[in-house]
Amino acid sequence: MPVHYLDICNDILSGQKKLRIAFKLSKIIWGAVLCALFNALLLAGIFYLYYPQKLIFVFLCYISLHIFIFEKIRHLLQYKKGRRGLTITKEGLFNNTADTEVFIPWKEITDFGYAFYRANNQIFINVEDPEKYEKLPRNTYLTWFHHIGKFFRTKPGILWIDVDTLDITEDQLIRLLPWLLHEAKRYW
Repeated sequence: MPVHYLDICNDILSGQKKLRIAFKLSKIIWGAVLCALFNALLLAGIFYLYYPQKLIFVFLCYISLHIFIFEKIRHLLQYKKGRRGLTITKEGLFNNTADTEVFIPWKEITDFGYAFYRANNQIFINVEDPEKYEKLPRNTYLTWFHHIGKFFRTKPGILWIDVDTLDITEDQLIRLLPWLLHEAKRYW
């Protein structure tokens, strides 16, 4: 582990500093533009296709609009307010890259998964009790969306860190998080 990572880890775990990783505006805007273009194509398909295909396109449009509003636009608003995407403290992580901000204590984290998961540039936080994070209080729409989403995924969406929206590379975060977890467990 490079020396600067050791310094960062020691500062965080001693309580002297918090590591605040910002959203990266260019990544958020690029993702929003791509999502909007995809929605436009889906809407065109809805108007020009026959009924059976329209149902599929309506479903895909709904999912794409959800991602556009609750991820891309939400991240853009969070960036404008100066909120950080990920904040690391001596107590744990504040993940703001999902549709709901969540605090995950180091004591509940078992490890981090970053290979062979649903997409690149995402790190999964393995916790002792993932069901606890499925039951987080959310607004009614997000609660229902996540109940339906359980049929299509095996891991809680709230436990994914979307590195693609952060001002840090995936490699840097993959090296930093397990090291911090290891050091935090030594403090207990």
